[in-house]
Amino acid sequence: MYNISSELTTLNQNYGLVGFEQNDGYIFYGDLKLNHKYNNISLKNDLYISMFVPFSYPNELPIVKDITKKIDSEFHKNKNDILCLACDAEMYLDLKTREDVTISDFIERFLLPYVYSYTYYKKYSKVPFGDREHGILGIIDFYKDYFKLDDRHITLQFLKYMAFEKYRGHNLCLCKSGKKLRNCHGIDIITLIEKVGINNILSDYNMYLEVMKDIKQQEKRKRMAEYKIIQQKKRLEYYLFPPKSPFEVSISKFYERYIK
Repeated sequence: MYNISSELTTLNQNYGLVGFEQNDGYIFYGDLKLNHKYNNISLKNDLYISMFVPFSYPNELPIVKDITKKIDSEFHKNKNDILCLACDAEMYLDLKTREDVTISDFIERFLLPYVYSYTYYKKYSKVPFGDREHGILGIIDFYKDYFKLDDRHITLQFLKYMAFEKYRGHNLCLCKSGKKLRNCHGIDIITLIEKVGINNILSDYNMYLEVMKDIKQQEKRKRMAEYKIIQQKKRLEYYLFPPKSPFEVSISKFYERYIK
């Protein structure tokens, strides 16, 4: 297991972070300095953060919080000012593939690029590295890109398969290529299960189902509200303009009101 205490000096000298041991990990505080260049564009910024790193890192991911609320809430930021650096699956896949992974890897690979991206966004009103949707749709798009698919529905079938089925290489691949898994997306599935873990994949799949359920309920409530408005208008029209006997109106009005 990774020994966090061995990196305390490095984190303090390189990033200005001071760490304190807790029951289940370290909590770091500091004013993180950005001074980076991308595509010949140099940017500087600073962000005062707290970062919780579990003792089980990288099997559990750090949690970074914007203490001074400097990052705009609409820019990939979760509740309680926790930064949404990337989807968990993407970070697990990157960090757990590396040999001798350190907390510095996490900072360099995800935290500093996030601060750079935000600084770039505030200056140029766009992001430098491309942008996924925030929340579950962005997570699904990560899996879609990972499997090199064009369809979110097929991507979800991959997640469902990994979460609930036992891998069998002789099965036909879910991408509809007609090939067996072992000759198509099999190695990608095995790698995800190994690096990301079935529980995390299942969590992402269930999160998608919950979000879609909420969206359908919202759409249903919207349709009901619209229906009620229509019915209220009809009742009001009936009250203000009660229907007349066809013998009291012209033929055109009769046709419009009672036949058309």
